[in-house]
Amino acid sequence: NWFSEETQKQYELIGLVMVLIYIVCAVIFESLLQPLALIGMIPLSYIGVFLAFYWFDYNFDQGGYASFVLLAGNVVCAGIFIIAEWNTLRKHHPESSLFDLYLLAFRHKIIPIWLTVVSTVVGLIPFLLYENEPFWFALGVGTIGGLLMSLIVLIVFLPCFLLSNKPLKI
Repeated sequence: NWFSEETQKQYELIGLVMVLIYIVCAVIFESLLQPLALIGMIPLSYIGVFLAFYWFDYNFDQGGYASFVLLAGNVVCAGIFIIAEWNTLRKHHPESSLFDLYLLAFRHKIIPIWLTVVSTVVGLIPFLLYENEPFWFALGVGTIGGLLMSLIVLIVFLPCFLLSNKPLKI
């Protein structure tokens, strides 16, 4: 029942969240392209949500939708850390290569990002112990799967998008 009127409203809300994230990030970064990298990370991290529900053989319900919203914020936050640091380094070291500056920004921010993801995953593990509470179990399963996938997306997708051959204007 993926396309009923009730679920369509929930998808519209997720779309609204993505539009608001894009607008806020466009203002923060003073760029129209860098927020696209962040928005692109959101649906890619949702792959982890669907894989987690598939592997647990559990029904996707309201907790799964809630994990979408929670995940969108966490994924974008991790990307904002790296892009903001990269932009700062680009301003202070304009002679350095974009790739070197990106690696430096990544190294500066990956530990706080990793700790945030791990602490969130560990905090959600108790929800997995109570399978008879459908909302909380689904929220835990979806968020954990999405956060783990978001690390892969952060490591692979973000640099591929940001370090394309076209120069990005700050």
